[in-house]
Amino acid sequence: MAIGVWLERSALLDVPRPVTARTWWWLPPVIWPGEEERYQRLLSEARERGAKRFVLNAPWQAGLFESGHGLRLMGGPFCNLASAETAAQFAELGMEAAFVSPELSGEELLSLPRSSPIPLGIVLGGLWPLGITRVLAEEVRLEEPILSPRGEMAWVRKIGANHWIFPGWELDLSAHRRELEQAGYACFAVLREYWPKALDQSLRTSVFNWSQGLL
Repeated sequence: MAIGVWLERSALLDVPRPVTARTWWWLPPVIWPGEEERYQRLLSEARERGAKRFVLNAPWQAGLFESGHGLRLMGGPFCNLASAETAAQFAELGMEAAFVSPELSGEELLSLPRSSPIPLGIVLGGLWPLGITRVLAEEVRLEEPILSPRGEMAWVRKIGANHWIFPGWELDLSAHRRELEQAGYACFAVLREYWPKALDQSLRTSVFNWSQGLL
């Protein structure tokens, strides 16, 4: 089982050096212009500590790496890959594999590996955000429940310079894992976030657009 960790300095210091090279270091889906220099320094420090595997969550992040040097780059799920043509472009950017968008229908997910020029992965479960924003309304409180008019819950966590809006339930495609393996998926990820203390973890789960497709 491979380990994936968000690229932050605290994580670099926590992960033992012998494990650093075996870890997939995930870049955030949004890096603002003012943050780019900091992440370039983080990448340099990670490389110095032996890191070689990186998951890019925006296609432009391939520009943060020089070609060669024994690096392994993979397109992350926040790149929202949805076609074989996009997978081919990722390959041209130096990515050896890529995660698909979890927002696709089951039919689309199962057909995509057959036409992809690179191996594909998928997020099988965990907390998938409803959205990511830099600006937050003043009345919203972090780590506290937000209820919709229909009583559906969401909550917000600040990660870096961004606010991640999470639903009150997890994505769970585990019941379809066998189908996905048979379709050709080579990698499965589960996104782990700790639940806020003010919220009880819901037993409800979602298969996203597996049955209904994109609206």
